[in-house]
Amino acid sequence: MSEILTVRLSRQNVNTVPWLVWSSTEDEIIASGELNSLDELGELKSYATERNVALLLDGQDVALKEVDVPPGATRQFTTMLPFLLEEELAQDIDELHFSIFKIVGDKAWIAAVDKRYLKECISRFADAGIELHKVLPDVLSLPLEEGGITLLPWQDNYLIRHHQYLGMTLAEELLPHALAQAPFVVEKELENAEEESISEAPVGVRCFGPLPESLQQRGESTIEQPAELPMALLAKNAQLSTISLLSGEFKRQASWLKNIKYWRAPAIAALVLLVVFSVNTYTHVNQVEASAKAYRAESERIFRTVFPEKRRIPTVSYLKRQMTDEKTRLSGGAAEAPLITWLLEVQESLKDSSKVKIQSIKYDGNREELRIQAQASDFQTFEQLRVAFSAKFAVQQGQINRNGDLVSSSYILKVK
Repeated sequence: MSEILTVRLSRQNVNTVPWLVWSSTEDEIIASGELNSLDELGELKSYATERNVALLLDGQDVALKEVDVPPGATRQFTTMLPFLLEEELAQDIDELHFSIFKIVGDKAWIAAVDKRYLKECISRFADAGIELHKVLPDVLSLPLEEGGITLLPWQDNYLIRHHQYLGMTLAEELLPHALAQAPFVVEKELENAEEESISEAPVGVRCFGPLPESLQQRGESTIEQPAELPMALLAKNAQLSTISLLSGEFKRQASWLKNIKYWRAPAIAALVLLVVFSVNTYTHVNQVEASAKAYRAESERIFRTVFPEKRRIPTVSYLKRQMTDEKTRLSGGAAEAPLITWLLEVQESLKDSSKVKIQSIKYDGNREELRIQAQASDFQTFEQLRVAFSAKFAVQQGQINRNGDLVSSSYILKVK
């Protein structure tokens, strides 16, 4: 984003909370002001919308250190770090949050801040509905002076940056002593190309604002830059900085992780529904498979009854093909009027006619009709038989003849 809301907090001055919105595209201040306390953070919610938010902590509230990395301990350095600094820090290491900015060879640059204080700051912003994108010491938001020191007057103190990952906040009267002890070395090339030496010299100092009296006599090593609004200078560099104290337990979550709590209930409901659907589907599939196995077993039983000489059934398609061919053969080649079906229905019609004796059955495939010649003891039996056949066939009854005590007749059956 091209705009950033920057807020500075200090445990030394809890009654003043300066803030500023900076636009890198327009290269200007969009809005700025001061809150009287953290209780008024809600007033900045509108300025935080669709903007990155950086929280600057007073350099006096953050310890910035250069630490020696023990040989072969690079992988375990995070675990070892608190114990390496135990003697250098006044506060109990269990009460501190450590961030490792950079490790190069046997050197590491780290920051330590009161864990409870950092957690409280983040919670206050969260309660105000503001998401923090980065938290960093204000001194590391100063422009970096290569091989020198950057100063920024802030009320009765000076913010000092002398390294990419190191800086401090000091009172004006302590500046000369601190700069005199600064372990900086400036390289100078001598006119004689064959001889080079490195000599200690006063470091270059760039001050954004009026120089303190104690530094005005440093000559060329001290440069006074045009005064700028401190928060504007810090906001510009905070927007570009990749440094952040939001590491470890304070590391920012991905946006989808932050929103997961809103989807938790629907997700659980969907999961339950999926489980129920899966169980029902599994049960149904098992039932279908069981039915299919039963049908397959019954089909094979009928197949072996029809074809006792054929015991091997390689595939289902083979079974279907054999049964279809046999049905067509028994139907005289006409599949529209299958003989087997007709005979079964004729048998059903004859079950109540015990006095009837079937003399012959002939099937005419071309005419698709079945001719039945039968004998009975009386005319009434033939009438009952005609009625029974009429329930399932179109019936044409032939002439009824008597020969002694027996009566004979014929029927022509066709599909209705």
